[in-house]
Amino acid sequence: MCIITPSLGTFLLRDSAQEEHLFSVSFRKYGRSLHARIEHYQHTFSFDSHDPAVFAAPTVTKLIEHYKDPACVMFFEPMLTAPLPRSEPFSLQQLARAVI
Repeated sequence: MCIITPSLGTFLLRDSAQEEHLFSVSFRKYGRSLHARIEHYQHTFSFDSHDPAVFAAPTVTKLIEHYKDPACVMFFEPMLTAPLPRSEPFSLQQLARAVI
């Protein structure tokens, strides 16, 4: 995936290629495009569900909101400040998965 806007914090939420993860996020950090899977565990979403020190949220939307604040982002976590517009929006089914 190529992110056209090269600014720090630009991100794209997308379906995960792996069945055990609902979503992935591609983002710009350290001058390059990086990718992270969003994990779902015990009714919360996180970038690392096995580490209790990593932030977890009840919805994907709240997870992204948390990582919009640079003060909340550790050096190894994604900073998600500028969503990249999608050419095709998520379907209603995909949007519902993000909230459940």
